Amino acid sequence: MGTLRFALPHAVLFAVLFIVALVAARDSRGEVSLPNIFSDHMVLQQKQENKVWGKADAGEKVSVRIGDQAHETVADDDGHWHVMLEPLDAGGPHTLAVSGENDVQFEDVLVGEVWICSGQSNMEWTVSRCYDADLVKASATTSEIRHISYPNHGAQQP
Repeated sequence: MGTLRFALPHAVLFAVLFIVALVAARDSRGEVSLPNIFSDHMVLQQKQENKVWGKADAGEKVSVRIGDQAHETVADDDGHWHVMLEPLDAGGPHTLAVSGENDVQFEDVLVGEVWICSGQSNMEWTVSRCYDADLVKASATTSEIRHISYPNHGAQQP
C-alpha cells in the first residue's frame, strides 16, 4: 500500500498559512481582564486607597472609573497594570468600569467595611444555613451585607 500525498500549489499553501496566522493573531489579542476577586456586588474598603489590577496587552492603555474618579495607566511589558483608587466614603451602589481594548463593568459595588474572618467552620455559613433562615431573612434590616467565600486549602507552612 502506497503513501497518500497531496501536492498543493505554493500560492494555495501560502494562502492557507496566511489565514491560519490571521486567525491565531486575532484570537491571541489580549483583552483587559481582572482577577475573579472583582465581581458584581463586591465591597471596597472605605476611607483607604484600593488597588485595582489586571492584565492587558503590553502597552495597552487602561482606564478605571468609579464614582467621580477616573484613573489611567498603561500595561507593562508583561501585560500587568494597576491603579490606586483614592479613598472612598461608605456608600453606593457604584459601577466600577475598566476600559481598554474591551470594557468590563462591575455593578452594585458598595464601599464600606471589609472584614476577613477565620476560625471555626460555622464562620463561613451564610444566613441561608442558619436555623429558621426564612424568618431571619424576612426580619433583616441590613440588606447591604455581602459574603464571599474562598476554598479552604491546608498548608504545612505559612
